Amino acid sequence: MRHSAGLLAALLVALGVGCASPNGPPYPEVAASAAALAPGQARLVLYRTLYTEIQTLHPELTVDGTAVGALPEGTFLWLDEAAGPHVLDAPLVPSYKAFGAQMPTRPVTVDLAPGTTTYVNVDVEAGTGAVIISLTLVDRARALNDLASLEQAPPVTAGD
Repeated sequence: MRHSAGLLAALLVALGVGCASPNGPPYPEVAASAAALAPGQARLVLYRTLYTEIQTLHPELTVDGTAVGALPEGTFLWLDEAAGPHVLDAPLVPSYKAFGAQMPTRPVTVDLAPGTTTYVNVDVEAGTGAVIISLTLVDRARALNDLASLEQAPPVTAGD
């Protein structure tokens, strides 16, 4: 019996159960502790569920041409931006060729109203010899359901 318990513990460690995640805190924790938005600001939440086709590809995202981070599967990015229109994109990344040629992403323009939160789902699909990254505005109810089990993605740091 003791041998079985040791084997189970080794298996749990190998699977990463009980280990700290390389990502940040879960969405509900981030949302609960979030500071109020400053006047003239809006919140933008970009997320990728656990159920996307190409799991090891982490799409790199930009807002108005500025890199904001990459989304591993099951993560989100939380951004406070000035209210007004912003262009979201996932620029072509040459290293994605291992997955097939990356097709250009159709940029999405979001008009962020002051004091609001806008949610965008990022999906990664495999086409015939191609990678397709799509950006889709989603309503609050769907987004909160999707985000309930997601963790915060690492932000872009200086020098990235």
